[in-house]
Amino acid sequence: MINAQPLEKRPPKPLTGTAVLLMVLGFFAVVIGANMIMAYNAITTFSGLQSPKPYENGLAFNREIARARAQADRQWTADATIKTRPDGMTAISVHLTDANNSSLRGYELTASLNSPTDIRRDHRMILAEGNSGDYMGSSLIERGQWDMSIEVSQNGETLYRSLSRIVLH
Repeated sequence: MINAQPLEKRPPKPLTGTAVLLMVLGFFAVVIGANMIMAYNAITTFSGLQSPKPYENGLAFNREIARARAQADRQWTADATIKTRPDGMTAISVHLTDANNSSLRGYELTASLNSPTDIRRDHRMILAEGNSGDYMGSSLIERGQWDMSIEVSQNGETLYRSLSRIVLH
């Protein structure tokens, strides 16, 4: 027969201040180490560029600023009238004037009605110059909310741009 002796039950180790300190320091070491690994990976894998051509985009933005300043210096106004005709077509008429309130003639005007929610609903029309400096065009446009853009150009250069939010009933 095997002589079995009962196991001695040892009292648990007491929780000391040193043990608690080591646990807290170990916890923060793991958290700080994980943060440092993630920060290193974020810095080394992302260049910070949002665009593949940031320099060209910056130049284009600077050209837009210059174009907006030139437009403000011209002090032109474009008064647009939008009417739905009995045949269901929507007619757009634009009266273009300069700083002296004189009608401007001989320009190319384009009106765009862009849907804020669906690009497939967008309309673009070239406005024909009529009598007395009015520019007119029409298109079959559904009721709803639209972003209307009027662009005035000459020889391929955009001289004036107006953006408005409109609602067609």
